[in-house]
Amino acid sequence: MKGSGRLFGILCGCLCLAAADAFSPQAAGALPGSSPPPTVAKTFFPAPQNCPRGDANLTHRDGPQSSFFHIGSPALIGFSAWEVSHGHVTLRFGVNPTRFGYPQKIFWQLTPHARGPVTLRGWNLRTGQRIWFGHPLPAAPSNAVVPVIAWPAGLVRHHRAPTLTFIPSAGCYVIRARGTHVDWSISFAAGA
Repeated sequence: MKGSGRLFGILCGCLCLAAADAFSPQAAGALPGSSPPPTVAKTFFPAPQNCPRGDANLTHRDGPQSSFFHIGSPALIGFSAWEVSHGHVTLRFGVNPTRFGYPQKIFWQLTPHARGPVTLRGWNLRTGQRIWFGHPLPAAPSNAVVPVIAWPAGLVRHHRAPTLTFIPSAGCYVIRARGTHVDWSISFAAGA
């Protein structure tokens, strides 16, 4: 490309990035059509007991007498029903799959120490299948199955983050968080 053609290409690229919503595939780092929905297991087994230990520096008890834990660093925290025993981190997921996998709520929160967005990615340590991040769609009747939307990466910003995490099958997984002043990963067991 020469001169004005190169400038036109750069401007079009910038406009596409600027138009991306915080939950859009472009914002999460996945282009439309680049990641087909995962192959979801028909049977969901209990979490395996032989997964690698999670990083002890990333698991935190919610209070001195609390049995609840959260994961993360001073800049990004993930609140859910994490179980930590002898360094092994486990998270139990729902048994009713969606087209993106078996769901679990993880509330991601950037703390005041964080700068800029943080990208979440995750995968099964044995099969390589991705974790998907998303949120429920609004306006579902109370007695209906709640529709969801998800992407193979999640973008966490102040006051805006994915609230659902989906895995395709029980297994050993890792979640990686990357951003300005945030770069950590933690392994965990996931299952019914």
